[in-house]
Amino acid sequence: MAVAFVVFGCVPAIAALGLAAAVDAESYLHDTYFEVGRVHLMSAAIAFAALAGMHTFFTRRPNTFAAWVGGCVCSGGMLLLANTTFGLGARGMPRRYWDYDPEFQAGFETATFGVIVLVVGIVILIGAWIIGKPARAATA
Repeated sequence: MAVAFVVFGCVPAIAALGLAAAVDAESYLHDTYFEVGRVHLMSAAIAFAALAGMHTFFTRRPNTFAAWVGGCVCSGGMLLLANTTFGLGARGMPRRYWDYDPEFQAGFETATFGVIVLVVGIVILIGAWIIGKPARAATA
């Protein structure tokens, strides 16, 4: 199960971060929502690595199918959120902006949907831990 978090969570986040670093060489993307997307991806890579560690080292094992579904849903929501914020930044949406321009409204609605998908995945993961079983004790 830990491999799923690395493959479906960390690897796409780090790959997108690599592409973002290549694109961010352009100075016009600084102080836009492109930076917000990059910070979200860095946080997601750390969170997915932590989830992989939890699934490996904790004494309670989650339900495998539910954990796979939750991990995939979380990854999809994270990538939708990050890609949408990358797109908003590339189109010129500044950071620290208190009001949305009408041209950016659809992008923010898509990013909000990505957050909802991510939260649904987290709820599925919590459910996987609740219906899971205690791990077998290690024998000496």
